[in-house]
Amino acid sequence: MSNDDQNSEILVLLRNLSADMQDVKLRLATQENHLVNFATRLLSLEEKVDQKLYDTRPIWQNVLEQLKSVEATLDFVKSDVATLKNDVTTLKDNDTLKSNDLATLKSNQERVEKELKLFHSEAISRLDKLEDQKYFVDFINLKVARMQLEINELKGDVLALQAK
Repeated sequence: MSNDDQNSEILVLLRNLSADMQDVKLRLATQENHLVNFATRLLSLEEKVDQKLYDTRPIWQNVLEQLKSVEATLDFVKSDVATLKNDVTTLKDNDTLKSNDLATLKSNQERVEKELKLFHSEAISRLDKLEDQKYFVDFINLKVARMQLEINELKGDVLALQAK
């Protein structure tokens, strides 16, 4: 093989290698474009997630405020029931039920029943509002069950007091 043939063969190989390199560069550029596209989509998704998290923060704050208010009302009703129980105990200890003491006791009982009904209505109303927020259904169901138990306990106390 002569030098010209060898040079020609080397030149052909270099051209093939150059074409292969062009192909590799083109494929690499395509992969870079895909990577940039993927990064852009990922950034967009992260922004959407951050926005959703930001949007739910006021909802949580509202829920917590409403629950605090409901719990405060429940504590007030419990206090009234405790007062009513103390009144009954005092009347039992004296062994005499005077008509005006009985009227006071009935008045207290009626007031507690009205407050209990108002509390129940307010709790149901607030729970209805919160129920529309699908993110908190489990949380609200737990609170509702707890409040229902406390309301039933208060009803039992009121019924027991009525029986006396």
